[in-house]
Amino acid sequence: MASLSHFSGEPGSEVLVLSELRRAEIQAYEGELVGEVPSRVYGRLGPIVFRRASRYWIASGPVPAAVAQDIYAALAGRSVRVNGNGMARAREAGKLEWRLPDGTLVVPTDEEVGFRSLLARFPEIEGVRGPRVFNDDPRALGATAYVPLYHIDSLEGLDLFAWLLRKHGVHEATRPPWWDPCS
Repeated sequence: MASLSHFSGEPGSEVLVLSELRRAEIQAYEGELVGEVPSRVYGRLGPIVFRRASRYWIASGPVPAAVAQDIYAALAGRSVRVNGNGMARAREAGKLEWRLPDGTLVVPTDEEVGFRSLLARFPEIEGVRGPRVFNDDPRALGATAYVPLYHIDSLEGLDLFAWLLRKHGVHEATRPPWWDPCS
């Protein structure tokens, strides 16, 4: 798979972003100037937001674990990185984000001490990524597993990623109100 062209964010370069989104059949929108390479143009397919970085796409939003497994099976090691890691399967520890229906993040209990220590040093992080509960059995609490972030390194990968989201009906889902509005 061919790598993506360099996106500079210079005036007029958003034409590249629009053409890549159009090719992948991802709806384009214009918003605030944000991103690794600042741009007003972004894509959206259901709850998933696509923003162009310099040489890859960033797809952020709640991709259900079952869909993530299909994405991994189709694209592993080829052009899609789970949470930016090309070797990681979505089901591996640390790759899934578990959320209760109200958006509360379920975090393993072995991370609580580290989090509390961090919070003591940086109280301003309280509430970042929403409320959380520490528990080692998120399913017992009724939580759902998601992969929150992908990096996509080729047009073919973007096309297939978007196609898989549509195949699973993710494009018809809405973005949960508790999902990070900045992503």
